[in-house]
Amino acid sequence: MSYQKPENLIFVPLSWTLPQAEYGGYTSCSGRGRGLTDQNLVEGTSLVLTDRHVCLRSKSTRMSAIDDKKPWWQEKTFEFSGHTLKMAMFKESSLGVSAYVWEPGVELCQYFHNEKVNFAGKKILELGSGTGIVGILAVLLGGDVTLTDRPRVLKQIEYNVAANIPSHSRHRAKVGTLVWGDDQFNYSTDFEVILGSDIVYSPIHFPALVKTLLHFCSVNTVIYLSSNLNARMGAENFHKEVLPKLFNCELVHSNKGNCIYKVTKECTDNAD
Repeated sequence: MSYQKPENLIFVPLSWTLPQAEYGGYTSCSGRGRGLTDQNLVEGTSLVLTDRHVCLRSKSTRMSAIDDKKPWWQEKTFEFSGHTLKMAMFKESSLGVSAYVWEPGVELCQYFHNEKVNFAGKKILELGSGTGIVGILAVLLGGDVTLTDRPRVLKQIEYNVAANIPSHSRHRAKVGTLVWGDDQFNYSTDFEVILGSDIVYSPIHFPALVKTLLHFCSVNTVIYLSSNLNARMGAENFHKEVLPKLFNCELVHSNKGNCIYKVTKECTDNAD
């Protein structure tokens, strides 16, 4: 079956999300599509579904950029070390817990702020980046940062990188897939700093996480892990029992259950 494009109709592939399509500011519609709901079309705009596309029909042929109403996603603003971060969270895009800025991430950013950390010249790896808030701040603090997560989360990270890092610094931010226990061999092992915020949340993932940390950590590597020991299953055991058997672990900050550990490699023959 073929479709004839009516006047003032913009076709958006169903595989797109709104940040990719860059159409938006929405309030009402006549149908539903991926990422599009009754609450997110502009006044005077209707939505038509085909088997291949979401079609946005407007009074004019020009659609506004996503700036105003975003009920299907949320943006939060943070201030650290003189930088304003506007973090987008794609809450209706099947990202689950990855579509949130969690307290341990904010706590780690605040720690870098309080300690006046300067990452200039440092090669940094972030595990489980989620929204990318920690890795993005590390770039703004001078680091050469690789932000990683599962494939479905990468578009959210890329969006936030583009929104928060000036173009002249964006070459220091790389985004890639890293599934713990599987993909670590696709990356070099010369990272000087490894970051992880709220990545210790389920014992089922601990073996793969430990395997990944051991792969990347040398005697010259510093790992910063920020976890909520009260709210995450097994987090206290991981930091107090599991990790100290393999690494030197130092609690450098604690606030309302959110704990930041500075982790380095054991310099013994039993470190593996």
